[in-house]
Amino acid sequence: IGALAGIGCHDLGVKAAVEKGGSYAFKVPVTLDKASVSILGGKASLQGLTVGNPAGYKTPRAIYLGETAMELKIGSVTSEVIEIPEMKVLGPQLSVEGDLKGSNISQLLKNLDATIAKLPSGGEKDPQPTPAPEPAGPEQKYRIGKILVTDAQVGLSATFMGGQEATARIPRIEIVPGDEPMTMAQLLKKIIGDVLREAAKDPDQA
Repeated sequence: IGALAGIGCHDLGVKAAVEKGGSYAFKVPVTLDKASVSILGGKASLQGLTVGNPAGYKTPRAIYLGETAMELKIGSVTSEVIEIPEMKVLGPQLSVEGDLKGSNISQLLKNLDATIAKLPSGGEKDPQPTPAPEPAGPEQKYRIGKILVTDAQVGLSATFMGGQEATARIPRIEIVPGDEPMTMAQLLKKIIGDVLREAAKDPDQA
């Protein structure tokens, strides 16, 4: 996802880029309530990012990110790799729907894998058609210092639980992606995977 692909554009341009790139990467509709980018201030914020469900699932949405706030290294915003010393993901919500054979989130992660495989260094192209056209131009890469995820919530609705629902709440997760630049699709896959792993460890069930 070229989340900051419109970094030199106005906020509406960034919003459109996020929605187009997100829909392509996840292969489901992606919407964003608001984008705010201040180049001189070295800050960017994405508010209300919603990732829809793959076909066949009933919950209204699969993923919701309340706000993603980023610090930007000003000198890097026009380079091949945008430097983000810190990213904060506030109030993410994952709605896991499925059974032991698979879920909506596992399908979205597969879709991200297919997107990543299409990148120049990612491997062979996925022969299956995608519902959203591929964004023009090279995929923007980011180098993230650290990611702080706060107030994450993972809801589980599974047939093998007899229709019962469970919710795991994770107050704080700190992720250090490392020095290797990542595309936004790779970054989102890592964030989702880490949140799910933390929820599975010793969740505070409610």
